Amino acid sequence: MLGRRTLGLFLTAMACIADPTNADDAPLIPPSARANDASPAQRLTAAPEHAGADGTAMITSIVTCAATVALAIFTALYVLATWKLMKFTSDPSVIVYVEQDKKYPTLLWIVIRNAGRTVAREVSFQLSEPLPCRVMYVDKEPESMSTGPLVDGLPALAPGQIRRMKWGRQVALSKWMGNKRVYVTCKYKRGNQTLPPQTCILECRSFIGSHGAPIAAS
Repeated sequence: MLGRRTLGLFLTAMACIADPTNADDAPLIPPSARANDASPAQRLTAAPEHAGADGTAMITSIVTCAATVALAIFTALYVLATWKLMKFTSDPSVIVYVEQDKKYPTLLWIVIRNAGRTVAREVSFQLSEPLPCRVMYVDKEPESMSTGPLVDGLPALAPGQIRRMKWGRQVALSKWMGNKRVYVTCKYKRGNQTLPPQTCILECRSFIGSHGAPIAAS
């Protein structure tokens, strides 16, 4: 009797394994196996959803990367521009120009000035041609400048410091120089560093008819 019951249970178990009808008795199937068992129509329906998600993630990554690179470039350019501005504003700047005498406007002066914010050292000047000096008379030919700061240079020029040299009367300068321009190249250093030279212009023609200046003699 016990042997028959045991045999019956064994046969019943084998039948359940061969043809399971109860969902609770069905073996667990991995998700990957289920995906492989999906029909072709189901695979085509699911493919665009996965492709769309992957495409959106890729576009987001590209946009984020491009924004990061652009921000890095902008930051580098900003830092470089700030550094150049600070360097420019801290450099000396030696210039040479002509100005009228405040009390006697017909008298012109040559002015050397450091318009920068630091000391200019080893200042020297190079003239494009000889420059007349102390031009006071119309009927007396002036001498060329042979001494003074424009010829001998300056060991140093502090910020805002100037040197003035009497050039002459405007009417006499107009006769002997006419429309001529003399170019002055200013060379100097900041500490031990040689800075780019600056070129200035000396002329007297532009002062004709200005306040207190007479009309040039014909």
